[in-house]
Amino acid sequence: MRKSSLFYLLLSLAGSGAVAPSFAQEQTKSIINAVLSGVVQDAATGKPLAGATLSLKDVTHHVSTDKFGRFQFVTGQKLPFTVTISFVGYTSQTLVIDHSPVVIELEPVDHTLEETVVVGYTTAKKSSYTGSVATVSGKELDNLQITTIGKALQGTVPGLQSIAAAGQPGSDAELFVRGVGSVNASTAPLYVVDGAPGANPNSLNPKDILSISVLKDATASALYGSRGANGVIVITTKSGELNSKTAVNFSANYGYTGRAVKDYEYLSQQEYYELQWEAIRNTQLDQGKSAGDAAQYATDYLVDGALKVNIFGANYPKPVGLDGKLVAGATSLWNDNWGEAIARRGIRQQYDLSLSGGGASTRYYLSAGYLNEQGWIRTADFKRYNFRTNIQSKVNNWFEVGGNVALSSGFQRAPTQSDSNTGNFANFQRLVSDLYPVYQRNPDGSYVLDEQGNKIWDYGLWRPTTAASGSNILGSAENAISGTNNESVLLGTNIKISFADNLFLKTSANIDYRNTSSHTYSHSYYSTGVLTDGAGSASRSSSRTLNYTVNSFLNYAATFGNKHSISALVGPEIYVEGASSLSGNRTGFQVLGKTEPSAGTLTGLLPIISSQAGWDR
Repeated sequence: MRKSSLFYLLLSLAGSGAVAPSFAQEQTKSIINAVLSGVVQDAATGKPLAGATLSLKDVTHHVSTDKFGRFQFVTGQKLPFTVTISFVGYTSQTLVIDHSPVVIELEPVDHTLEETVVVGYTTAKKSSYTGSVATVSGKELDNLQITTIGKALQGTVPGLQSIAAAGQPGSDAELFVRGVGSVNASTAPLYVVDGAPGANPNSLNPKDILSISVLKDATASALYGSRGANGVIVITTKSGELNSKTAVNFSANYGYTGRAVKDYEYLSQQEYYELQWEAIRNTQLDQGKSAGDAAQYATDYLVDGALKVNIFGANYPKPVGLDGKLVAGATSLWNDNWGEAIARRGIRQQYDLSLSGGGASTRYYLSAGYLNEQGWIRTADFKRYNFRTNIQSKVNNWFEVGGNVALSSGFQRAPTQSDSNTGNFANFQRLVSDLYPVYQRNPDGSYVLDEQGNKIWDYGLWRPTTAASGSNILGSAENAISGTNNESVLLGTNIKISFADNLFLKTSANIDYRNTSSHTYSHSYYSTGVLTDGAGSASRSSSRTLNYTVNSFLNYAATFGNKHSISALVGPEIYVEGASSLSGNRTGFQVLGKTEPSAGTLTGLLPIISSQAGWDR
């Protein structure tokens, strides 16, 4: 499945900066497949900025400027474009551009090195941190319509590689923080959510995130050992503020999903018939027949021998003449389109509610969210429910206590979208010509209806094997089951004891629980209409992961003369991970409507696979 582009009706409008054109030109409006090009430079010096990142609104694709500061977008969107430009050490801008080429100027910022970033178990100023770290604020994420954290980081962190192999709703992008360090081992970075290492980032609602710090060099390994060998992504969620009134925020997003990249152009029905005729004739010529005999053979063999279908009806039994052209008056009785039948305009809706605030000694944050996203391929769906609460209280001058609870429940339907077989939704329309109907047809081209007046899927048992004989991916999906449930619970608590202004002890404990279950079912009866021995298959699988982390660190930090500073962190950490899984499958379903593996044939054992593992660090 290709990447999807999202178009949203937002409840708020963002302001944009000014764009200085490099030369006068006529204003262009509503140009499709436009090219946007230009230069990004320093506003103060005019020096080109190499490596600046530019991204179009609601599109995951982005480009970077070359060593001369030049860039070029080729896009199917219409002018004007909403473009976000970012570069380390400069103020990011979101501009509305209605012409091309353009000169974009970025203002340098002086406070970058004074930013406070979360680096593992503590925080540090960029000016004093010796490692390589990049940060993304929650405000930047609020402007993105994203489902997962990996896709949120696309185009926002310099040097981070993000690859989304498909546009399946709910599936995350593959991230490479430190490149590919192994052929066989995992290259995924370590996620740390509110101090809990190894947490699942896909269960998070991006609206709940305060900041993301990406630790990119060897300092990550110094903090987390071998777990941080591929880099570390530290996620901090939002919390309330002391002495602030309760703030209620509600956001609603409603939009559509569609195919980002147009599929190949396909032959028309007439072109398909004529080219198939030409292929048959050429084969006969290669076998030594004369031009006349080869043409006659191609005309006679085309419908009954090669294509097995005549969309022009009984009045035109030989629709292509001896000249290789469609005979006069031949009109197709149907014009089905497999690509349009498989695709749809998916709907994406997201609703989020949060309450935050605090008194003199206690601050709180509560949120709930709902997401429902349909993919552009039928049966590709994702739903997620989120609930989170963060509470922190200062009991007295030397003692603080806090806790957080995060609950998430999601359901994903992910049809096959890889390889070249007939089960691939993104590829099926390339295997079956539009000559072959999606639904069964009568000789006059009208639909064949069942007793309830519904259309009947055409599985094409009569099709040639080159046209996916006996297969209709839409009909099979209607009577099949394929889905995965994901539930996660993240619990955390912490206490902080201050011994002096610059010396404190902080102890944290986190529990990360995840459960995944899936169910699949399919039966060949729905394509053949015949119940055969051993037909049908069903499977069930379940996996559970339980991790807990306990650490206690003594922190010391002091500044001398406003120029020199020293900090130290010492303490133990215990990390325990346990995982177990169980799966089973069975074939041979003689009773339709029974989809559990236990309803399969009793002539053999139910294959069951189980595993259990645990790690202590």
